Amino acid sequence: FLLEKYNAGTEQTETISGVSVTYKLADNGMKIITDKSVYDALISASGSAFFFVLDTENTQFILPYTNGFAQFGGELGKFTEAGLPNITGYFDIIQQSSLFLQACIKMFLYILILRLQRIFLPFCQM
Repeated sequence: FLLEKYNAGTEQTETISGVSVTYKLADNGMKIITDKSVYDALISASGSAFFFVLDTENTQFILPYTNGFAQFGGELGKFTEAGLPNITGYFDIIQQSSLFLQACIKMFLYILILRLQRIFLPFCQM
């Protein structure tokens, strides 16, 4: 199956993380290469290689290596570099804890006042 897809595919070239990759693009979107050293270079450079490797001499193949994650969205077969925009900011844990503690103390005092009113209100009405 993979050999058929490779033979019928169209040759493409793209550069990913500084590694130039020449591959055959199959009609179903599979990207197939025959050079395992390119596959290894992609893994070293970017941590993943979204290519099938076809070894015609030994009639073997290697599956794409995704480093334990899958990226969804975008165009099928298109490689997207990992990364986020330059996001800055911080979370002040001490301030948040202080606000939470203040809210707990207010709630405790409110409940305490309600209980004390129930206890002493009957005595005040005598």
